Amino acid sequence: MIQRLYTIRDLVAEENGPIFTAKNDGVALRQFKEILTSIQNDPEEYKLFCIGTWDSNDLGSLKSDMYPVLTYSMPDRTFLHQMEVKHE
Repeated sequence: MIQRLYTIRDLVAEENGPIFTAKNDGVALRQFKEILTSIQNDPEEYKLFCIGTWDSNDLGSLKSDMYPVLTYSMPDRTFLHQMEVKHE
């Protein structure tokens, strides 16, 4: 099964958070929103990036040849990029 890999960029700290998987951008956005509700800082300080894919059926192979892709950014609360990952 192909999963996308995501990370949250902290613009103030200038670093990325832990990597997590999601089936698609919509599911990742839901997780991103849940994480932001637990953070006391300004939500505009964070951006969601898709950084690759992970294939759990192919010995857990990672692919990141066309990443990172900015997926979501506050405050406009709209998807900045909607992308279908092409699988060979």
